[in-house]
Amino acid sequence: MARKLVWAADARRDLRDLFMFVATRNLAAADRLEQLIVEGAERVALLPLAYRPGRALDTREAILHPTTF
Repeated sequence: MARKLVWAADARRDLRDLFMFVATRNLAAADRLEQLIVEGAERVALLPLAYRPGRALDTREAILHPTTF
């Protein structure tokens, strides 16, 4: 039961800000991190029931990396 992935404006802004922060220190790491997040979100959309319910209604969440960002 795939779902449509919808990026909230805040989420897009957060992703951009995170990318810019990491890129100032390591551009390759920023690229990898962005790819990890985008691909992870796409996986959640494809297999939503494989991930735990999110805090917001009708959402799912996944741990994409074992490090706090």
